[in-house]
Amino acid sequence: PRVISTILLNRGVDENDISSYLKKSMSDIVNPNLMLDMEKAVERITDAVSKKEKIAVYGDYDVDGITSTAILYEFLTSLGADAEYYIPDRKGEGYGINIMAVNKLYKKGIKLLITVDCGITAIGEGAFQDGNLLTVITLPQTVKYIGRRAFAGCKWLREVRNAQGVEVIGEQAFSGCGALEHIELSNHFHKIGAKAFENCTSLKEINLPEGIEEIPEKAFYRCHSLENIILPTTLTHIGKDAFGFCTCPKIQ
Repeated sequence: PRVISTILLNRGVDENDISSYLKKSMSDIVNPNLMLDMEKAVERITDAVSKKEKIAVYGDYDVDGITSTAILYEFLTSLGADAEYYIPDRKGEGYGINIMAVNKLYKKGIKLLITVDCGITAIGEGAFQDGNLLTVITLPQTVKYIGRRAFAGCKWLREVRNAQGVEVIGEQAFSGCGALEHIELSNHFHKIGAKAFENCTSLKEINLPEGIEEIPEKAFYRCHSLENIILPTTLTHIGKDAFGFCTCPKIQ
C-alpha cells in the first residue's frame, strides 16, 4: 500500500529493501549475547526458574510493551517458571516503572523483576524509595541523572551496575542503602548531592573521577565500611562531615 511505502521511505528504508525489511528471518535477529551483562542475566533467571522463585515481567502499556511482555511471559512459563506479568495503568500510573507497583509485587512474594520496554534517561525524585525488592540495579547507558532520594531506603540493594552514563547523583539518592557495597562511577560523572550515600554502611570503596570539584555535606556520612577512597585532583572543597564517622579509610 502507498501509505506503508511512504512511512518506510520516511524512516530511511530504501525502496529496494522494503520486501526484505517486512519479511524478517531468524538470521536477521541481533545476537542477544552482545548485550551488556547478558550472561549474568541468564544466570539469574535460570537460578530463579530452578528454585521456583516468583518472577514478574514488568512491561509497558503500548503495543511493543505488551508484545514483549507476552513473549517473555510465555517463554518463562514454558520453562515451568512461576511467573506473572504486570502492565501499569496508563492513566493512574503512567509510563515506566513506579515504586508503588514494585512494592505491590514485593508484597506478593516476587523475588525477580524483569522489565521490558521501559527505556529511561533519568531516574526521578523518590522513584524507587524504600524499594524492598531491589537487590541489584543494572542501569541503561541512557541514564544520566539519578534524582533526589531515588533509591533511598532500599535496604537490600547490594550493587549498582553499568553507571557509565551517569553524570549527576542527587541529594540523598542512595541514603540508607545499608547493603550497598559497590557502585562504579564513570568519567562523565561530575556532581554528587549532599548526603548522597549517607548511612551506606556496607560501601567499601569509592573512586571519584576527575572533574568533580566538590564533595558536599555528609555525602558519605556514616559509611563505616569504607576502606579505600580515591579523590580526583580537580577536587577543591570537601563539605562538613562529608566522611564523618568513616572508620579510618585509606584516602588517595
